[in-house]
Amino acid sequence: MASLINSVNINSDAKAFFFSGDDARLFDDWDELLLSVRNKSFLHLPLWYRGYLQSYFSNDKDCIFVLLQLKGRPVAIFPLLYYTKSFGSIQIKYLELMWPTDMGVRDGIISAEVNINELADWLFQALGEVKIKWDIFLFPNIVRRSASYKFVTEQNQYHQYVKHHNFTARIPVQGNSDECLLHLSKRMRKRLATYYKNLQKKGEVGFRIVSGKNTLESYYETFLEVESDSWKGEVEAKTALKFDENQEKFYRHIYSNNSEAPVIAFLTLDGEVIAAKLCLLAGDTLNMMKIGYRKSLKDVYPGMLLLRHLMQFYAEDSRINYVGFVTNPKWADRWRPEQIEVYNAFLYNKSFVGKISRMARVKTEQARKVKQVCKNWWNSKRSG
Repeated sequence: MASLINSVNINSDAKAFFFSGDDARLFDDWDELLLSVRNKSFLHLPLWYRGYLQSYFSNDKDCIFVLLQLKGRPVAIFPLLYYTKSFGSIQIKYLELMWPTDMGVRDGIISAEVNINELADWLFQALGEVKIKWDIFLFPNIVRRSASYKFVTEQNQYHQYVKHHNFTARIPVQGNSDECLLHLSKRMRKRLATYYKNLQKKGEVGFRIVSGKNTLESYYETFLEVESDSWKGEVEAKTALKFDENQEKFYRHIYSNNSEAPVIAFLTLDGEVIAAKLCLLAGDTLNMMKIGYRKSLKDVYPGMLLLRHLMQFYAEDSRINYVGFVTNPKWADRWRPEQIEVYNAFLYNKSFVGKISRMARVKTEQARKVKQVCKNWWNSKRSG
């Protein structure tokens, strides 16, 4: 991997470093920065990006980690992709918040102690100093409470466009192992109890959590085997990790890491694993990344029972308040999750291409609104 490619003295107190890959200096500062980050998520974990660099990414020149320091202390890291797209004769230069895997959310890493306007000035000045020219700065799939949303909406140098387009879902698990299920419908609780009784008729049911404090790689292999035995391993689907070389390598890196964040949960029947989840602990949330279960037992819903066990287990842990789906799958509705809005955000530079790109966005939005007004008028006329 390449490492430090540039550094810039912004002023007497602030400095920026540009890295193009896995460098110990970057990740040492990253670990320190996490101590001052509010609303921590798995997107802030260094191992998440190291896994990405070692599996998905093959062209270091387009990968930029911008580290900002204030008086020698790290205050922000922006993991970015830098690329150009052609639209006819127009070439648009993009900076984009990095997107490891298909989780549907992204973020930068910013200390809660830093002033966003000053931070934005430092970042944009540093980009200019190292001749990184951009027309559009993309912040796709960011949530309102994230550092990136705060950065986009509070910086005052460039025109912004922020649009809601999706949700991420999470289940509150406050209280004890019984109380955490009370927000579910009575029907759902009854169904889970019935599934559990049916499973008990087949043998002894067990639940196990394996954390990163132990050696996880052998347990990760068990997950791969169970996942490929589910519908994900069928010929028509083949969406199990073992069929995706890069993604499997990415998760193997994470679940071979000796830290507290990676967690693998198992549901067993007579000692045999029948369902498994890859999870990551970050802040007050257990994030569920992947699930697999034995298709031969799908009639007793082992995946749902494993989730119930997870909720009850972490309800007893005062540090964890939520179990997160990360995305917002339709099947999650039965768990009555909280839905967190996800946004796409854009910053438009003052370059010629940046200006016309912003104008095109404004015209598109105006046309959309006019179309919606006409549709509403037509519907009201038909109903009247």
